[in-house]
Amino acid sequence: MVEIDDRLSKKFHQQMDGVYAQDEEHRLCLAAQSYAICEKSIAVLSNLRTDKSHIFFGESCEILGLGKSHTTQTVDSVWEEEIFNRIHPDDWKKRCLQELTFFRLVSSFHSKEMFSWYLENTMRMCGKDGEYHYWRHRIFYFSGNGQQGVSYALCLYKHGLQRKQDSAKQRSNINSTMKKYIFIAMAAVMTAACTNKKCFGARIDFSINRHHPRPKNAVL
Repeated sequence: MVEIDDRLSKKFHQQMDGVYAQDEEHRLCLAAQSYAICEKSIAVLSNLRTDKSHIFFGESCEILGLGKSHTTQTVDSVWEEEIFNRIHPDDWKKRCLQELTFFRLVSSFHSKEMFSWYLENTMRMCGKDGEYHYWRHRIFYFSGNGQQGVSYALCLYKHGLQRKQDSAKQRSNINSTMKKYIFIAMAAVMTAACTNKKCFGARIDFSINRHHPRPKNAVL
């Protein structure tokens, strides 16, 4: 059986065309850096076109013992291995399955509207104290000029659990049509991942939510 992370990696590499759009990437790097500062998160902007990632370390990086607060690291990969190695093995399998589902969902619509949605889940990550802590994880996809599909991925790792009422409110924002396509995409991935009626990540707790862009007439 082909591992889910291998399938996801293959999907990412299909987007690699070597095109470096400096202004485009810089704009998204500023967004990632803002999350790291405001939320104290670890923000990772991955450029699927050039196979590079920029990691912005917020204050919560000290819990994992990774990087240094308010610094940036660039790696020659769309996979932030140092961070991934801290994720609980069971949660890592679920995370890959969830992102593959989301990636296929976004890619299948061929519409800019799909980039208004993001994936959110909760994962256990091992801190420098050797204990597992709960982290809120979000994935945003962005399109790039001159390329179809996903060109950039922004992953946010924020320490601490989200409030239950917030999670319930976000889940209620997913309309019935979107739910239908989510379940169809999930079923396809789950079927492909299962062998002999056994499937890892059988329980998948995550949500795909809509983020609301700033109104065009808003004053900064």
